[in-house]
Amino acid sequence: PVIGVVPHADVDLPSEDSEALRGVRGKGAGRCLVGVVKFPRIANFTDLDPLFLEDVSIVFVERAEDLDGVDAVVLPGTKNTINDLRWMDERGISGRIKDLHGKVPIVGICGGYQMMGSELDDSLGLEGGVPGTVMKGLGLFENRTVFGKYAKRIVNNTAEMLVGDGGEVTGYELHMGMTEVHEKPLFELERFGRDPEPEGSVREDEMLFGTYLHGVFDKTPFRRYFLSFVNHDGAKVDTADIRDYDDIIEENIDRLADVFEANMDMDAVLRILGAGQ
Repeated sequence: PVIGVVPHADVDLPSEDSEALRGVRGKGAGRCLVGVVKFPRIANFTDLDPLFLEDVSIVFVERAEDLDGVDAVVLPGTKNTINDLRWMDERGISGRIKDLHGKVPIVGICGGYQMMGSELDDSLGLEGGVPGTVMKGLGLFENRTVFGKYAKRIVNNTAEMLVGDGGEVTGYELHMGMTEVHEKPLFELERFGRDPEPEGSVREDEMLFGTYLHGVFDKTPFRRYFLSFVNHDGAKVDTADIRDYDDIIEENIDRLADVFEANMDMDAVLRILGAGQ
């Protein structure tokens, strides 16, 4: 039996996968232009969604010239750091990012953070598939990443900012490789039953930021802090009405649920599910 017809619901929820980026060169309508490197193997790209809530436009960078005129750079996550770094080198994007060092804020998340270091050691070929591979990173941090064993690190985290006005950050780690950090930490991770641990890297005077935490922009403290370094023609990003992205997602899920319930015979649905039996 037909128990309802659910109409199209205009809700703002994260895309399921990077297929949503196919053919997309940019997004947003804000004044400030943020260049996001569109790796062939880009991962966890929904890390960027909270930026669309602000006075920001995003250009997806696939060529060195795509970085012309950007007010900030984001190196997102990737499913393969070694091969996407090689892709970036071959296209001249790495060199262009180095030219922007100190001129605009640059943030790397997960694989993008690994690329910001001085060296990536994949001698065993576990990441890029070619044993003996040792690559130079962008050299923005003095960190060194080693892909020493085939093991993904998957951890949910809560952290406290060690820069700006402080504040809580939540996110998760999902990556291969371990990074030897030789920089000032960006966050302090709160571990249940364990001492706090430093996380990430920051050179505030050079506007360099790196972290393994996906979802780092979701809560307002870090998003406001990072955007405080972004300006367009001398004008700062307006963050006066900044909100937690998680709250907005919950509102949209509730809106979708309301549409579903209003157009379905919920008694029949519950009966089919055996609810209350």
